[in-house]
Amino acid sequence: MLLEKLSNEAGVSGDEGAIRKIIIPAIKPHVDRVTVDTMGNVYAYKGNAPDMPTVMIAAHMDEVGVIITKINDSGMLKFELVGSFDRRILPGKRVRVGKDKIPGVIGLKAIHFVMLSKMSQSPSLESMAIDVGLKPKGISLGDFAVFDVEFGHLNSDPNDWQKGVVKGKAIDDRAGCAILIELLKHDYAVNIVGVFTVQEELGLRGAVVASQRIEPDIGIALDCTSTDDVPFGQKKGDGYPCLGDGPVLVRMDKSFIADRKLFELVESVAKKHDIPYQYTRPGVGSTDSGAINRSNAGVPVMTISIPSRYLHSPISLMELTDFWQTTKLMKDTLNELGVRRSKLDYFR
Repeated sequence: MLLEKLSNEAGVSGDEGAIRKIIIPAIKPHVDRVTVDTMGNVYAYKGNAPDMPTVMIAAHMDEVGVIITKINDSGMLKFELVGSFDRRILPGKRVRVGKDKIPGVIGLKAIHFVMLSKMSQSPSLESMAIDVGLKPKGISLGDFAVFDVEFGHLNSDPNDWQKGVVKGKAIDDRAGCAILIELLKHDYAVNIVGVFTVQEELGLRGAVVASQRIEPDIGIALDCTSTDDVPFGQKKGDGYPCLGDGPVLVRMDKSFIADRKLFELVESVAKKHDIPYQYTRPGVGSTDSGAINRSNAGVPVMTISIPSRYLHSPISLMELTDFWQTTKLMKDTLNELGVRRSKLDYFR
C-alpha cells in the first residue's frame, strides 16, 4: 500500500521534495497533466468540461518536525519546532537528521541532576538537544529532522489492507494524500484538480497559492483529525470523533465554516450509500479549506477528515476501515456533483 511508503519518507514543512517524488509517478498515468509550482505544490488536472464545476481537492504533503539551529563538536544539535506538537513527548525519541537520515536521540538532562522542585515542570526546548553520538558529519544548520518510526500494522494481519489498525508517523496527512491518489485513478463528470499542498502545518501556505491559481468552484480538503477515545477506548460523547466510526465531517474549524449546501450534500451522500460518518467539535485546528474558502471571490468549502489517534506526535494510529470509508465517501460525492447539469446548479 502506497500509504506505507508515504508515511516512512521524510517531508517536514518546506522540505516536501521526497514526498513529491513518490506522488508524481503514482498519479501521472491517471490524469491529464501534472504541474508543480514555485512553492512545491503538486497539481493533478483531470477533466475538461467547461459547463461543469471545477473541484479542488487538497491534501497536504508536509509533516511536523524540527530544524537544526546550532551544532557543537560533541554531537549535540540544538533545534526548533517546525509546526506545533506537544514538547513533553520529545525526550528520548529517536529521530533521523538531514538528507542522509543520520540517526539521533533527543536528549534531556538526567533526572538525577534535576532539582525536585523542577521535576513536575514540562521541559523547555532550550533544555533538549539531538544527540547523534559523535562529531556531526553531513549535518548542516537548517537541516530538518523527523521522528524515526516505521509504518506497520498494530496487532492486526499485516497482509490485510482493508481493516485493522496501522501505526506510523505523518499519518497527518499522508493518509489524505493516499486517498487523493486513489481518487485520481477514477473518472468523474466534474473537473478535478487534486492538489498535494506544502507548508500546511505552518499556516496553510501552499493552499493559499494553489487556490488563487486554480480559482475552483468548490473546495474540499482531505485531512486527519484527532480522536478523543482515550484513555481505555472510552467514547466520551462530547463531540470528538472515535477510531473506527467512519470519516469525520468538519462543520467548522479555526480557519473556516463549511458551506451549508456542500455539507448537507456530503451528509446526504453518506446516508444514501450507507457510509458511517461522524462529526468533530467546531473550532478545533485548521485545514487547507480555510485558505481555499478565502481565495479570489470566495469558494464554498468543507473538510472531510480521517480520525487518528495521537496526531502531531512521533507515532499515530489509524483504522483502515476509516481510510476506505473516507475514500468511498469522496468518490460518491464527486459522482453526485457530476449528476448536476452545471456548476450553477450547485448554488440553487
